[in-house]
Amino acid sequence: MDNFKKIYLIAMDVFHSSTSDRLMYGLLILALLFIATANVPFMNKSFIEFQDPLGSAKQLGFSGINIFLLLISIFVSLGTLQGFLNKDRLILILSKPVRRWQLFSGIISGLFFIVLINLIVMTLGLWLIISMHTRELNLNIFLGMGIMFVVAAIYISFVCFFYTFFPNALSGILAFIMAVAGFSSTNITNLIEGAFSGLFLKGAKLGILILPKINALWAIYLRTTQTLYVETDYSSIYILFRTMALLLCVNLISILRFSLKKE
Repeated sequence: MDNFKKIYLIAMDVFHSSTSDRLMYGLLILALLFIATANVPFMNKSFIEFQDPLGSAKQLGFSGINIFLLLISIFVSLGTLQGFLNKDRLILILSKPVRRWQLFSGIISGLFFIVLINLIVMTLGLWLIISMHTRELNLNIFLGMGIMFVVAAIYISFVCFFYTFFPNALSGILAFIMAVAGFSSTNITNLIEGAFSGLFLKGAKLGILILPKINALWAIYLRTTQTLYVETDYSSIYILFRTMALLLCVNLISILRFSLKKE
């Protein structure tokens, strides 16, 4: 229990530190302004001729949430890691009865909590806009929050993972590349199947396993919120199970690697 208490205290310290992060607030304000474009389909009924205003508003709002969730996750994670793990502060923290794995676990947990709060605020903003126009509760908007939180956890986990190798801005860039690859995982698979064969193909397919299927998670999100029905190559249960296994592996490797560092 003492281990979990230390992780919790570090996570709360990370969260409180984020309250002075101007970049996070700036991105959140921009996100809400983007989400506010969900008003447009209700004001202009012919905004998208083949779709009803509610569906168009949801797509605009969810797009804004998805874009800014990526930016907030990467920039806040990178800023927090650089702030907490700079040499002077790290020496000070580790001079206390705190182990390296507890410190890194607490930072990851704190980042998860920060991004969850941002996700709730953005979702509430979209819900208020849609409910104001439709005069209905539209609680299905909140059903997909769990899926989007998993997506945000992917972004954070890869920033932390790459930071244990490259403790600088490169970790954020690599995490962004992984996110883009995750959105295009199906296209990448088709490209590899057409370009390689034999052992090269098997090796390339094995490498694809580490790619998060963000496009599939996005499809599940759209179905869950009753926005669009998008087909996926695998069942929702398989995709979620695979994603959780990937998150577990990535975070365990990150924590282990940070724990073994000597500096």
